[in-house]
Amino acid sequence: VKFLNRYIRKKISANQFKDILSNNGTDLKALDFGCGIGRNTLLFEEFNILGYGLDISSNAILIAKEMAAHSYPANPELQNRFLVIDRETLPFDDDYFDFAVSDSVLDSMYFTIAKKIVKELDRTVKKYLFITVISDPKDDSENGKEIIVNSDHENGTIQSFFTLPKISKLIDGTRWKIKWLSLIKECQLTTKTENERYYIVLEKQQ
Repeated sequence: VKFLNRYIRKKISANQFKDILSNNGTDLKALDFGCGIGRNTLLFEEFNILGYGLDISSNAILIAKEMAAHSYPANPELQNRFLVIDRETLPFDDDYFDFAVSDSVLDSMYFTIAKKIVKELDRTVKKYLFITVISDPKDDSENGKEIIVNSDHENGTIQSFFTLPKISKLIDGTRWKIKWLSLIKECQLTTKTENERYYIVLEKQQ
């Protein structure tokens, strides 16, 4: 919501908005890459933005479509904008989207794959890309580690930890430049565990 209000479209009342990102009188289009069950995609709809949700999980996309049907029954076309993706290329033309969001996704794959995805987002997105990636408070190495998760929640999946140099490597060779970057640290006092996450706004340089 903060990203949308600051860079895209500010909500000033229940049904009024102030455009920040110019769309030349056409509908804004946004990509929610790694959309899961579509929460961000539905948020775009709340801001009168045409949202498209992509995810590798067919089960997640099924739930996203169900949520879209429940939240926006008068807009059945929204359900068609949720797609399962099983490859590293995106099925959209160059500059198809005005902006994209990828929240807690690029750190759940091997870094080599994440770089390919970021290049595809460079091709298909005109202006902004908002991403979040996890950092390890105990790791300040240049490349950040990659591990196989063995917890019950995400057993067998990849967790790629990011550092500032690794973020630079992620966007190297693309037109993305860092416009805004924040590191938020959280300490869980009951378990005495810490975690950190980078919140990054990338802007494409023409």
